[in-house]
Amino acid sequence: MVSQARRIAIIVPVRWHSSDPSQFSINLALYVRALQRAGHTPLLYCREDSVFETDFPVIPLSMTQFENRDFWIGQRLQGAIILARFRNVGILRSLASAEIPTVAKEDSDGIVSVRVFPRSLLRSMVTTDLTAVEKLRTLKHWVALYCRGYKSLDLEVLTSIEASGVVAVETNWAAAQMARFLRFHRREDLLAKITVFPHLVSTDLLNIIIPEKQEQIVAVGRWDSWQKDANLLVSCLDQYLSKRPNTEVALIGRRGEVLFSGLSKRFTRVHYLGAIPHDQIVQHLAKAQVLLLTSQWETFHIAAHEALCCGATVVGPPDTVPMNDVCADGNSGTMASVRSAASLCKALEEEMERWRRGLRVPEAIAARWRPYLSPDRVVAEMLLLMESLDPSAQANNAALEVAVHAD
Repeated sequence: MVSQARRIAIIVPVRWHSSDPSQFSINLALYVRALQRAGHTPLLYCREDSVFETDFPVIPLSMTQFENRDFWIGQRLQGAIILARFRNVGILRSLASAEIPTVAKEDSDGIVSVRVFPRSLLRSMVTTDLTAVEKLRTLKHWVALYCRGYKSLDLEVLTSIEASGVVAVETNWAAAQMARFLRFHRREDLLAKITVFPHLVSTDLLNIIIPEKQEQIVAVGRWDSWQKDANLLVSCLDQYLSKRPNTEVALIGRRGEVLFSGLSKRFTRVHYLGAIPHDQIVQHLAKAQVLLLTSQWETFHIAAHEALCCGATVVGPPDTVPMNDVCADGNSGTMASVRSAASLCKALEEEMERWRRGLRVPEAIAARWRPYLSPDRVVAEMLLLMESLDPSAQANNAALEVAVHAD
């Protein structure tokens, strides 16, 4: 256990919107409340153009203040959690110089270098919503990054890792990609800094009573975003419902009216609900058997975590990062073999069949994931890591020059 009450910073060096998940999806209040429950004093530092209304201490800063060593010394902190995103090297170095043990929360899938992960980043850069001219320009930019531009970008990532006490990514899969990146640059000495801390779920999800499950599929997303791949979702459901039209489907999220109108007309049990309050989303997840995930990429997926805590399982394609972690034990979902409607439909059929045969136990699924995603558990382990860090060593590391290698 952490030995004494501490002043802990939560540092957000980007524009933070406290009440709009579409602009800022990480619920920082969960970290604040967990620290308070543990008897500590959390202080949230955000960029001065942020929009917030909270009942806990928030300190807006300019970028000059963020990078000011003397400012951080004056805050009398015993630890910091920073949303660094493999950037903000100046802030990390200032914290290290002030000898504040720091956990850098990266919100990353580990795909951090075009040189190390060329195909993955090409796919995310040349998106289907670009015009032909835009795709050509993007491809030329990707070639320039791959040949030479990656060096400065990779250097920033390496430097940020150097300056951090601990570097936290969200999944084991992401940690494996970070290891691959570090080995590429011959920086195996930094491997020990990489750890995994998932994003948190609301504490109310840790105690809800799971109702009797229904034959229902839920999908949640910002459907106007190419990232969420609504077209794959529609194609998969079209194939699946053609065989099992009595399965209820709830589609939740903004701007899906046009995308889902044809599906709703063909199948009467498909309901597009639009953007609804969080407590209503939880009600649907609690009674559903499966959350269907089609994102092109994710560092994590809030609704998937919430579904698992509600005793539902998750079905998705293999290149959506959280799927590898969700399906690791075989008891929490089914992963398609490739990203295609046919493969995803097959995975969905297999998963729904497991439910029909009584092979899925909602209470067991929730019992597996609730402790793992608990804010109190995650924050307690972060604090233990901070206690184990050597602030002077962190300061020395932050001052080192790092090299970028090309094999």
